[in-house]
Amino acid sequence: MEPPRPTPVEEDVQVAAYYLTGWGTFPTRSSDWSLGAPYHALLGNYKSNDPIIADWHIMWARSHGIGAFFVPYSDARLAQRRTGWEYNLETGLMRAGFFNQIKFAVWFSVEPYWPGNPWGNNPNEIEELIKTTITYFASNFFHKQNYLKISDRPVLILGKYQYSADNLGLARTRNIAALSRAISEDAGFSPYLVGDLMQSWHDDPDIDQLVEDVDGVTAYNILDPGNLRWRKDNRGRPIVTGTYEEFVREYLSEIRFWSNYARDRKKAFIPPVCPGFTNRILFDKGIDNWLAEFTGSSAELFRKVCLGCKPYVDSSLNTVVVEAWNEFQEGSVIEPTTEQGFSYLQALRETFAKMPKEGWSPEIVPSQIYRHLRAHGRGRLD
Repeated sequence: MEPPRPTPVEEDVQVAAYYLTGWGTFPTRSSDWSLGAPYHALLGNYKSNDPIIADWHIMWARSHGIGAFFVPYSDARLAQRRTGWEYNLETGLMRAGFFNQIKFAVWFSVEPYWPGNPWGNNPNEIEELIKTTITYFASNFFHKQNYLKISDRPVLILGKYQYSADNLGLARTRNIAALSRAISEDAGFSPYLVGDLMQSWHDDPDIDQLVEDVDGVTAYNILDPGNLRWRKDNRGRPIVTGTYEEFVREYLSEIRFWSNYARDRKKAFIPPVCPGFTNRILFDKGIDNWLAEFTGSSAELFRKVCLGCKPYVDSSLNTVVVEAWNEFQEGSVIEPTTEQGFSYLQALRETFAKMPKEGWSPEIVPSQIYRHLRAHGRGRLD
């Protein structure tokens, strides 16, 4: 069943959300429904290469004040071969009937090619990977009318940029930004680089140089904010745990720190907000050798994160980003679920959008899902 056309709400602040495109099509960690997840999509175990699914996502996003999707992306060579979850961006989201109703940008990470990576990819291919992938972005994405731009410059998020320095060394990491700029400029674009840099390593000796490479600062997430510190379990595995309420408090301390840090260095700032995190299922199954778990997430506490970061929204960009729309296996989900309904989307909308005089529009779901919810006493989705 196709959704109705989006009814966008007027935004006080532009909200973006990280949007995963691998679900149901490739048996990898962040795309395999069979691994289990703490929340379950209202649309069921969908396939991300289905444009109708993307239309429902866009309609829900736009009616709750989300104006952009940031799409994680690693290797355009897979898309060129019409395989890999990267290609789902083009077969799913970009083929949606409502695609032009939402902006998008790519979050580019070379993590699969770090030395010692579990995917077996060759670190010596990183420079070739960058050249091929950025060229692909310039040829296929940057010119799109709905590609997110700042002063006519296409936004490119350099994913895990700070982590890359630990794995590749400072010089090779900085070359990611240098190559990305040079290749984009050769194709006729001046990219607006945003670095995923807000890990809570405030005393990292490399951080000042990494920040020099970018136009703006943000994060995918921060798993050890403030006083929530990594420790080792009895098998030597890294663990950080706490309540989501503690996480919210410490997370907002990071937002304050990085907002001031970016401003002092004359860099733009995109605050990230996180609705929760737990990779307990993957940890217990031995898929992840690390655990980050914050219990007791709720829409009301998520609203506190949103309200708390609002004073730190950079006036030059007027944007926040949510991790994530559909990171199900890490419990970072604002997409409507059978457990939470639309409550996280409503918290976002009530914080960052303007309510129309006639009030918020009613939530819309496919008719077969509505009938199922009514049969199980869940007629209301809020």
